[in-house]
Amino acid sequence: MIESHPPVVIENSSCNIRAGIVGEASPRCCFPTRVLKVQDSQAIKFLIGSQIEENQNNNQPCYPIQNGYIIDWEAMEQIWRYIFEVQLKISPSNHPILLTEAPRNSKMNQERMTEIMFENFDVPFLHISNQTGKLQV
Repeated sequence: MIESHPPVVIENSSCNIRAGIVGEASPRCCFPTRVLKVQDSQAIKFLIGSQIEENQNNNQPCYPIQNGYIIDWEAMEQIWRYIFEVQLKISPSNHPILLTEAPRNSKMNQERMTEIMFENFDVPFLHISNQTGKLQV
């Protein structure tokens, strides 16, 4: 028998990211939509949420969503990873995912979100919904 896991909702916006589990009274996390990219000796580290305040050290944060549209896909993927691993403490491969997007988001951006969710996070189901509440996919 296959175990059923509740869907995860991630609201992507320029100001804040909110995420939670369907059926819970409120989102489990809400934090500014910004990422601090820090070069260490071997690779670039991505700091998100409260990690930024702890490690700012004159580095400028990047804002991967501007005017509602994702402009830095690498940083956005790191935000989603942070949500799954640190904030929700779940394996995305076990949960259906609902992502929100800006009104009039391009088909290319929808395809990119879909590609990342299926290929990098191995999600079983994905729904992308317009933030106005109208279905776009």
